[in-house]
Amino acid sequence: MEKLFCPHRAKPFTISKRKVKLDSNIKRWRFEFDTGNGQLTGRQLAQLYSAVSTFLDKYNSGMYIFALNMRTFDFQDKNVYIFLELLAYYILKHGKFTFEVFFDQPAFYMLESVGFQNTALYRFMMNQGILKYIENKTDFISFYENPQHLTDKWYRRVLNSDAIAVGNISGQIAEEVESFLKRYDIPHSTTVNTYSVVLELISNAKHNDGDCILDIDICNNVINMSFINLFDGRMFDKLGFMYRDDKLFQNVQEKIHMAIGYHSLHFGDMYTEDDFYFISTFQEGITTRLEPSGGTGLTTVVNAIAEEDENAYSYVLSGNNLLFLRKSFLGDGGSIVGFNKTNDYFRDIPERSIIDRCQLYIPGVVFQLVFSFGVSDNGKRKNYAGV
Repeated sequence: MEKLFCPHRAKPFTISKRKVKLDSNIKRWRFEFDTGNGQLTGRQLAQLYSAVSTFLDKYNSGMYIFALNMRTFDFQDKNVYIFLELLAYYILKHGKFTFEVFFDQPAFYMLESVGFQNTALYRFMMNQGILKYIENKTDFISFYENPQHLTDKWYRRVLNSDAIAVGNISGQIAEEVESFLKRYDIPHSTTVNTYSVVLELISNAKHNDGDCILDIDICNNVINMSFINLFDGRMFDKLGFMYRDDKLFQNVQEKIHMAIGYHSLHFGDMYTEDDFYFISTFQEGITTRLEPSGGTGLTTVVNAIAEEDENAYSYVLSGNNLLFLRKSFLGDGGSIVGFNKTNDYFRDIPERSIIDRCQLYIPGVVFQLVFSFGVSDNGKRKNYAGV
C-alpha cells in the first residue's frame, strides 16, 4: 500500500485550513479538501493521493483533522471507488489524526457507481439514508481486511502475497467466481471467459511479490470486474530489462528484436518504448520465464474481451501507462495482438486511441474488465452503460 504514495504529477486539491474548538474546548487545526461537483476521476484521485501523502508526512498527529468533502458526483469507473476506499483504509489504519469524509448522495443510477454500495466506505458512512463520516474506525478496518465477501451481486477476494503462493489458489478462486456467476442466467461462454480470465490473472500474480484485490459486481446484465495486483515496478518492466540484457529465452528474444526494429522508428511522446513492452506482454509466447514451455502472455484476457461489445469499457493500467482493450483492435482471438486495425504486432504500431496516461501512478497492474450478457429492448447486447 505504501507504494501508492509516490510522487504524483497531479497538483493537490485546494486546501482550506482553520482552527476549530471541539467539545473538550481543545483547539485543533482542521484541513478541508473539497473535490467539487461532478464525476470523480483518476485525475482527481491522483490529486487526493498527493494531498494525503503530504498530510501524512507533515501532520500525522492528534492535533489535526483531515476532512474530505465530496459533493454530488458519480465515479469514472469501478477502480476509482476501489482506490478511494483503499485510501480511506490506509488513513484509518495508520493516521493518528481525525479523519472525516462527507458525501452528498452518489449517482447510483450510473453503472459505474452501483458497486460502491458494497464497499466498507459506503456501509460505514450510511446513516438513516445520509452518507456521513465514519464513526466506527475499528469495524471499518475489520470489514475491509476480511479476505472474502459474497452477496447476491458482489464477490470480493483480498489476497496477500503469501496467500497467492499457496497451492492451487488460482483454480480455487476461479471456481468460486464460476459458482457466483451460476446464480444468474449468464451464457455458458461468458461464464467460461470470466473463469479463464480470473484463472490467468491469479496465476500471473504468483510471479509477483504483491497483494491482490479481485472485485466483481453484476448490474444491468454486466459483469464488472476489477483485478488489482500491487507490487514494485510495472508489469512490463522485467520484459524490457531482460530484453536489453539479452537474457530472455532465445525464441522470445528474437520475437522482441524483430518487432522493436519497426516500432522504435515511431517512438515519441505519445508512443514510447515502455508502451511497446506493455503491448508485448499480451503476445502469446512472449514471456520472461526461462523455460521453452513457460508463459503464453495475456492472450486469455485479450481473447475474452475480443468477444465483447465494441463499447465495453475495459483497460489495463500499470504505472502511469494505460492500455484500452477495444474490440476493433484486438484481432480475431489469435496468438498475435496488434492493437491496431491490421492486427500486426511486428509491422504496425498500436492505434493511437488505445494508449493513454493516468496521473495516479499504480505500482503493479490494474485490470478493469467488462463482460456483458443478455439483451436490451432493441434486441442488441447491452453495453457498459446498460442501454
